[in-house]
Amino acid sequence: MKNFTFYGLPTNDGLASAHGLQVINVTTTLGDLVDAFPIHKSERDEDLLQRKLTKSRSDNIKSYLLGREDAIFPQLAGFVSSQAITETVHGMFRKITLSADAQRMLVDGQGRREGGRKAMLECPELAEMTVDLKLIVLNTATLLESANIIRQVFSDYHKNVVKPNSSINLFFDSAKASSAFYVRSLKYLEDCDTAFAKKISRDGANDRFYTLAQYKTFVEKLTGMTSKEMDKTMLDDSVSEMWLRVIASFVSHLENEAFEGLFEKNAKADVTALKKSNLVCCAIGLEALGRVGNLIIDNALAEQVKPDFTILAGLSELNMDREAGIWQNSVILDGKILKGSAAKLSMKMAVHLRLQMSDKFLGI
Repeated sequence: MKNFTFYGLPTNDGLASAHGLQVINVTTTLGDLVDAFPIHKSERDEDLLQRKLTKSRSDNIKSYLLGREDAIFPQLAGFVSSQAITETVHGMFRKITLSADAQRMLVDGQGRREGGRKAMLECPELAEMTVDLKLIVLNTATLLESANIIRQVFSDYHKNVVKPNSSINLFFDSAKASSAFYVRSLKYLEDCDTAFAKKISRDGANDRFYTLAQYKTFVEKLTGMTSKEMDKTMLDDSVSEMWLRVIASFVSHLENEAFEGLFEKNAKADVTALKKSNLVCCAIGLEALGRVGNLIIDNALAEQVKPDFTILAGLSELNMDREAGIWQNSVILDGKILKGSAAKLSMKMAVHLRLQMSDKFLGI
C-alpha cells in the first residue's frame, strides 16, 4: 500500500454524529479507487466484515463499463482506520491522507471496484473516470476493532434493497434495442387503440392481465427471436417497422375475432376473476398465443404467402376455462397451472386450428 490523498466535504449524517466519526464525501478516479482500496478478505469466518466478492457481478460491471459510453456509478462507501489524517484546506473543504499503514475497505462498492479493475485492463482510459466515495474514518487503528459499525453499515445498505422487477427494468432500459422495441411495440398497439395493450402493466403490477415482462415473452415467441437476436435485428428501422405491423395485425385478430370482448373487461373484479379462470388471461396463455402466431408465420413463409391471421377466429370455439377437461393433466393439474406448460397449450390450440406443426414448433 502507499499514501493516497483525497479532497472532499464533511457530512453531517447520523453515522458521523452517533459514533463520533469523520465522514467525508470525496470524488476520485476509478484508477485511484482501485489502487487505494483492495478487496477485503478474512481468513476466519468470525472476522468477516464484508460478503465475498461475486465474480458474476464484477464481470457484468466490466461489460457495462466497456460496452457503454454513458456508464455511471452511484456513490460508493468505504472505511479507513484511524491512521488516516484529516486537515482543513479552506472553509468546508477537507484534505484526507491515507497513510500506507492505514487499513481500508469498501463496504459498498467492491463489485464496482473489481469490475472497474478488470475493465481498465482492456481500456486503460477508464482509469480517469470519476467516482464518488463516502469515506468514513474510524476511531480505531484496525478495521476489526470497529467490526460492529462496519457490519451494521453493510446491513443498513443492503437489507432493505428492493431489486426492480423485470418489467420496470425493461421499461427503463433504452440502451438495448430489444428492450426499446418491446416498449415501442406496446406504444404502437396503444396508438392503434387496441384494448389488448391496456391489459399490460409496464411496472409489473398485477392489476392487469399481463406484465411487460410477460409481453416481452409473447413478442419473442411471435417473432421467433431471442432478445440477443432482436438486439441486432431491430437496429434496422425497416425490419422493426415491419414487425410492428405484424404484431398489430396479430393482436387485432385476437381481440376482434378469437376472443371478442375479452380484452374490453376493465373492472378490477372482472380482471381478477378472469386471471383465475381463463387461460388466455394468464402468462402461459399469452406465451402460447405467441407460439401459435409464429407457427402461422413460418407456415406462410414455407408456402411463400402472406401470413393469414384470420384463422385465429377458430379459437373462439375453444373452451379456455381452466377447469375444461381438455387442459387437465397436461396444462392444469389439481387446479394449478403446470410450470412450462405454454408449449403444450399452444399445441392444443394448433390442433384445434388444424395448423401444420413444424419440427421447430414441436421442439424436435
